Amino acid sequence: MSGGTLTLHSGGNDTGNGTADSCSLLWISTAGDFDISARVVSVNAGGGDSGDTNYSQGGLMARETVNSDSRMECVGISLPGSGNGFRSRLRKTTTGTAVSNGSDASVTLPYYVRMVKTHDATHSYFDVYRSSDGISWGASIGGDNIPALIDPMLVGFWGMTLTNTGITTVVFDNIFINGAQLTVSAAAPDPVPSARRRLYQWAWKP
Repeated sequence: MSGGTLTLHSGGNDTGNGTADSCSLLWISTAGDFDISARVVSVNAGGGDSGDTNYSQGGLMARETVNSDSRMECVGISLPGSGNGFRSRLRKTTTGTAVSNGSDASVTLPYYVRMVKTHDATHSYFDVYRSSDGISWGASIGGDNIPALIDPMLVGFWGMTLTNTGITTVVFDNIFINGAQLTVSAAAPDPVPSARRRLYQWAWKP
């Protein structure tokens, strides 16, 4: 991370479709409710990377564990020109099938994404938003509930290529969590061909 900009070199062949996720995730364990937002500056194959497809994506994710079949909510923005725009997905049960729960094909990069978690005694609730300026968010475009109180959760930034043979580079800036602008003190190394589906822990400081 440099000057408030986070660059994530990511691999993996999908997330949020089916019963198992395959992506790169830079995460921190977060207790209680949270409100995280960031601008997705770009999703591309620049700098000699390869393997991007129209479904290459990057965005925000919250999940229960690092297991591929974990309960989770994610929101992402696809490669420019793909026509896929903004998508939100949720897996309600461990080993269950993730489903799409919100989309906006008109979204083009750069664009802001936001995820808010709240809870009660029996459920964890998620609302997801998109914004062109990071100020006006409008109504939640996706999100749902998981019928369990999940606390803490692994919260952070993800990316994937869909092909599982290349690397997608996702750039984020304007990162906020619970109202505090963040910098990242430990970033993920680049994926290598034999291990493109990794989840890396990170740390923040205001």
